[in-house]
Amino acid sequence: MSEYSGEIYLVNAKYDRLGERRCYPSVASLPVVPDCVAVTVPREAVEEIVLEAARIGAPAASFYMHQATLKLNCRNAFCCNSV
Repeated sequence: MSEYSGEIYLVNAKYDRLGERRCYPSVASLPVVPDCVAVTVPREAVEEIVLEAARIGAPAASFYMHQATLKLNCRNAFCCNSV
C-alpha cells in the first residue's frame, strides 16, 4: 500500500481505531462514497457489507482472503475488517 496515494477509510464496528487509523462503525457512516470497496471479512458477512456498499453507491468491490495482497487503483477506498 506504500504506492497508494488516495484516502483509505477503515470500517470496523468493534474498534474506534486500528493502529493510527480511525475506524468507522459502518459503511453508511463513511464521510465519502468510496470508488472501491476492499472487503476482508468472513464469507458469512460479505453479502451484508456488499449490499450496504451498493446502497450508498459504491461502484466496485474486491474481496480478499487470508494472505492476498491489497493493491488499489482508485482515489479512495475502505476496508471492512472483523478483527
